[in-house]
Amino acid sequence: MRKSRNNELGLMAETAEEEPSLRPDTPSSPVASRPETPLSSRPATPAQAPPPGPPLEPPLEVAGTPRDAPPPFGPPKVEDAPKGNCFGLAVGASASPEFFLFEKALEPLCEVGEAGDLLRHQLFPAEYKKAVAKGSSKKKGEGKGGLATLADMDGFLLNRLNSVYPVKTEGRRRVAPGHGLFDGFRPSYIRSFKDAANYDKDDGSVVSGKSSTQDDFVSRTEFRLFCCFAIVYAAMFDAFAKVDGFRADGGAGRSKKDDHRITKKEWLEGYLAVKDLGFVALANVSDDASATAAWEVMDFNGGGTVLFDEWCWWIKLAEMNAGTEVGLLLG
Repeated sequence: MRKSRNNELGLMAETAEEEPSLRPDTPSSPVASRPETPLSSRPATPAQAPPPGPPLEPPLEVAGTPRDAPPPFGPPKVEDAPKGNCFGLAVGASASPEFFLFEKALEPLCEVGEAGDLLRHQLFPAEYKKAVAKGSSKKKGEGKGGLATLADMDGFLLNRLNSVYPVKTEGRRRVAPGHGLFDGFRPSYIRSFKDAANYDKDDGSVVSGKSSTQDDFVSRTEFRLFCCFAIVYAAMFDAFAKVDGFRADGGAGRSKKDDHRITKKEWLEGYLAVKDLGFVALANVSDDASATAAWEVMDFNGGGTVLFDEWCWWIKLAEMNAGTEVGLLLG
């Protein structure tokens, strides 16, 4: 079992100095919430304004979420049906509060249109290696629109989260909710990067060093996809972490004791807790028989445990086969 880090998901990261925000924050969409009762079905009250809706801004206290509450079992009620985001992912209410905070910070960069284009132009990493063909006389900065490495995209995510959820002081402590979110979902970033980097056609020319080609970087045209994939794979990791270490007695599925792998016992005890997290593969598992069949597919190498990569491939293939909006995006 691997040792956990001090800044596990749900724990505030403490910093000696305030993390600088490289970019000014921009308005972002509210956290996904349950739809309100239609106005037409509310009792009419003359000269009375409708009751206020839920607050648009989520709480910044990422570390204050209780972890010992029993998960909701069974299918979601009709009135609890989640609303899809701008690219079709509809994550249910049983997802962690941290996921919705993460999604809120990135969804504006996934929007199609002038506002999304402007925001992506402003926030694409400023420091990146340029696409300069091997042996070319072009100077740095004259490449084909600029290419970003995995480290560049990690830096972008950290700066974006710190911008939306800035460092603040509590007594003598500095707490960084954005940094806590960044660390909590970090295992999912490599898959977001690889899927985005492989999207555009690669002509095979070397653009950096001795062997790096365009598929080793995220380009400006792939930046929107990276932001979408970051949300998708964060949702997959949120479900994975919930099952990892799951206890049917209502104990927290996510803790410092997680070993970042799922056993068959954990899966059979926890599959209902992730049924409404927005993915076809999870929604199709409704009983022990279907859960056992799903296990045989996701544990395709017969190792007895499922790692995050295997989990992602199982969910991704189900989305692609079902032809969902997320599946078309991932395909």
